[in-house]
Amino acid sequence: PSPSSSSSFSDVTQSLCATRSHQEQVLEILCSCHTMYFDDLCDAYDLKTTAPEHSLVEFIHELLDTGMHAEATTYTWKLGLQKHFDLAKMTLPLIAMDKINLIEQYLGSDRELQEQFVMLVDKWAAPGTAYTQIIGRLISDGVKLSETNNKFNAKQMFKLGTRMIEMYDLPIKKFPFIFEQRSVNCVLYLLRKRYNEVSASVSPSFLPFLPLSINRLRS
Repeated sequence: PSPSSSSSFSDVTQSLCATRSHQEQVLEILCSCHTMYFDDLCDAYDLKTTAPEHSLVEFIHELLDTGMHAEATTYTWKLGLQKHFDLAKMTLPLIAMDKINLIEQYLGSDRELQEQFVMLVDKWAAPGTAYTQIIGRLISDGVKLSETNNKFNAKQMFKLGTRMIEMYDLPIKKFPFIFEQRSVNCVLYLLRKRYNEVSASVSPSFLPFLPLSINRLRS
């Protein structure tokens, strides 16, 4: 090859090495800067298409290890790295932080991911979930819990799961606890409605037994 072509190849190689080096430096900067700069830096240094995937995954793990769960989740979905991370580990801290909007962004339009998340919520909403232990583990991992909206109870998990099912138009029968609980709630609603309708015409001595019957159905 001619000297000019050899020189040209050398220049490209040096440029590529410099780019990879710059990308590593940018990832270090992103560990400590606000997420508002991510898109510009990602585009300027072409992180999504040319940065080594293993470096990006290590970068996300570093954020998680330092308690930057919101940032880790945001960068993960923007880089399209969801397949590399455990869904429960990524979303559970966000529920505790009352950052459901980040979970929605993380799930995106991936129907399989949406179903997997609601399956997790269905499991967490079911009786026997050790909420105190879960919260304790999250606190020890450095998660800052929401002080105004505690999502960690059966009622809130059920509401979250129901909302996600409706929002993503998922088949409710895939989520056994939410399906069962919603069916029971519908029956209770109809019983209460009927109770209100007949209470005026039923003998007063019989009225106390109607709420008792409804409570037995709930249990």
